[in-house]
Amino acid sequence: MAQEERTGRRTLEYSTWHRAPSLQRFTRYATSAKYVLATDIDFLEYAPYTFQPLMLVEAAEDHGQDKKFVAPLVCLAERARVLATILLYTLATTPNPTNTRWLDIAEFRVKVVYPKSSEWRQFSPTGWANMLVVLRDVDGPAIVEHAIRTGRLVTMRKPK
Repeated sequence: MAQEERTGRRTLEYSTWHRAPSLQRFTRYATSAKYVLATDIDFLEYAPYTFQPLMLVEAAEDHGQDKKFVAPLVCLAERARVLATILLYTLATTPNPTNTRWLDIAEFRVKVVYPKSSEWRQFSPTGWANMLVVLRDVDGPAIVEHAIRTGRLVTMRKPK
């Protein structure tokens, strides 16, 4: 992920084009267009320098929902042998001071969905930021998975 937001804009053109009503315009297999399925992957956390995948994340604003459709994400995580999570965030009422066009985040709710589903855990922005840093340690994925399951981050890492 680029460290700076490049466009400040997300487009839905491909998403709209990829849906059955649109695809039917271009194929003689119009009735089969409803079986052309896709989903976006919100985030792939990866290691610096090696670019090894560490965690797949399905992210959404938290509206109190307990479920999110993640079956394809879980299948991909299983094939890639990486941790997969659902991350829900609650918006703050104040802007993010690093880019005031967007609201800051007040809280996260996170659930492991692969390798084994967990209960939801709440994290402060500081707590989740620390998880993302620890994730890049040698045993980071296992430490983060354990922390989400137990609500406790246990690591020997010394802050820099």
